[in-house]
Formats: sequence, C-alpha cells, structure tokens
Amino acid sequence: NAAPLEAAPRPALILPAGLMISSITIDSHNVFDTELPAENKLLYRAANRVHFTTRDPIIMRELLFEIGDTYNAALAAETERNLRTLPFVRRAEIEAAVNKDGTVEVTVHTYDSWTLEIVGNYKRAGGATSMKAGLAEGNILGLGQSGSAVYSNDWGKASADLTYKDRQFLSFKRMQYSMAAYAASGSKNLSMALDRPFY
Repeated sequence: NAAPLEAAPRPALILPAGLMISSITIDSHNVFDTELPAENKLLYRAANRVHFTTRDPIIMRELLFEIGDTYNAALAAETERNLRTLPFVRRAEIEAAVNKDGTVEVTVHTYDSWTLEIVGNYKRAGGATSMKAGLAEGNILGLGQSGSAVYSNDWGKASADLTYKDRQFLSFKRMQYSMAAYAASGSKNLSMALDRPFY
C-alpha cells in the first residue's frame, strides 16, 4: 500500500503555495544506463534492446495530479512512493520547478526493473523425464501488464499454464483484470477476475 499522504515530502518538492502545473514531462529510463562505464557492456546493452521501456502513458496514468491542477508537494511525494511500488519500476523521482511565467513544470523520472524471467527445469530418473519451460514477463511491451506461459511434462503428464494481469484494466485506475488458463490431458480450466483494491 502507498505511504500515508501526511508523510513529509522531500524539501526539493516544496514550492510556494497556489501555483498551477503548466507541464508534465515523463522521462523513462531503460534498465541499464549504458552511458555509465560500469554498465556500458555487451550484456547490458543486449538486455536493454530486449527490454521494452515503460511507455509514457503508463507512468502518466499513475500520477495523482494533472496539468491545470494547483501544485501540491504532498501529492507529488505520494506519487513518487506509488510509482516505486510498481513491480516494473525500481526507482522514481519527481522534479518540480517554477518557470518564468510563474507556473510549475513537473518532470517525472522513472527507471525500469528487469522483468523478463526464463522458466526452466529438467530432470531424468528411471528412464522417465520431467521438464518445465516457459517465459514470464512483468511489463509486456512496456504496457505495465504481466503474463506467463509455461509448459510442463511431469513424468509423461503434459500441461500448459497461461496467466495474464493488467493492473489498470481499460485505463481505469486500480481496476485490475487477471486471467489464468490451465490445460492438461483430461482437464481444462479458465478463470477471470476483476478487482478494485480499496485504497
């Protein structure tokens, strides 16, 4: 859950009261910063190419303020905390500055987490084989959706599992949609759910 709104914002977020937000800029970063010598390596560059950076609208829909609102440092601080709770964001920071027109320009910096997981397991005993293979992704195409597809064969009994979750279904804030499907010899199951947490 998000931290209480009453938690004090960082001093850098505090501006004179009553100013209007005139612009919001989303500055999304990939998993590795290849401009740093320590991360400018073939493996990190390849990982960045595979990873889809979180798209600006996905970050924008998490904000607790919008253009035209009166700037509120506490809401900016709470937005930072909420962004950090997302499984595909490892770091988030908001900057706010008063421009020459006396309005506030907000920049939201986010830094992605690595979200692709390879599932694999293989065993062989007594002439029989058990294996599992699949993929799980926590930020599909940078859209903030998660899913997995796993095939298993446990000693000759094959099965397949599919899962999908959208934490903001059809762009409704906090409306979560999830789906799970399972298929095996003589058995099939499909479940779907819509949830809205009360916070």
